[in-house]
Amino acid sequence: MTPYNLIKMMTFILMGILLSSIMTATAIEVTGASTETNTVTGGSTVTYTSPSGGGGGGGGGGLSGENFTNIEVNEKYDLYIYKDKVTSYRFTSRGNPVVFVNITGNTSPGEIRTSVQVLKDTSTLVKEHASGIVYRNANIWVGTSGFAVSKNIKEAVIRFRVENTWISSNGLSQGDISMFKWDGSKWIKLETIVDGKDSVYSYFEAKTDSFSSFAIVGLKGNDAASTFAAGVTDRAGPAQAAESPQAERSPGFDVALMITAIYAVYQSGRRK
Repeated sequence: MTPYNLIKMMTFILMGILLSSIMTATAIEVTGASTETNTVTGGSTVTYTSPSGGGGGGGGGGLSGENFTNIEVNEKYDLYIYKDKVTSYRFTSRGNPVVFVNITGNTSPGEIRTSVQVLKDTSTLVKEHASGIVYRNANIWVGTSGFAVSKNIKEAVIRFRVENTWISSNGLSQGDISMFKWDGSKWIKLETIVDGKDSVYSYFEAKTDSFSSFAIVGLKGNDAASTFAAGVTDRAGPAQAAESPQAERSPGFDVALMITAIYAVYQSGRRK
């Protein structure tokens, strides 16, 4: 086979891979209707993958750094944040334990994306598992890298839910549930309060001043004491820069670049 024919064959193969990638992404991405919040109305994009382990595809870590195979649900909203006003990002996916992320701005930066990546296991961005009985792990990102700091965010509250059956089956009470945040070197316990209960879920609110990887954890009294003795602190900690840019590359982007390069060589061969 001549080099010319080989390049031609490789071009067609890569085009097939690109089309397959785009079709897969279309199958797992669902664009929801606009969601009314406390401040403004914004659109949403929800990405679903299979909860079971094994098998590739789905989720997509974008540029957040999370291993895409560890992402079960990726739900994100673009809304406007204003100085001294609460912007309420409402999350509606059944598989998402985060119900709201409420942000009060210190500035009026305009439209900001907030996303929740619900994970199958501990985030690949942290060095160790959270202590206690972990209900769910998640990454929460606000804006582009460097935005989620106290200069821009005056206050942030995460409202989340835990199944009542999970609490009772693990011998826990509502008071044993807390949200932990990874501060770059260790897990820190956020101030968490009980915020109601219905027939299916118990609801909680946790305060934070920054966004990264989080874990919803059940810790009984003695376990909580030993956890803090081991170095986990009960404070919000210094503000960390979010690592979630608002622009994400489309599926098949890298393949498309390869096709472009090979096609250029192919055309050059034809001219010769």
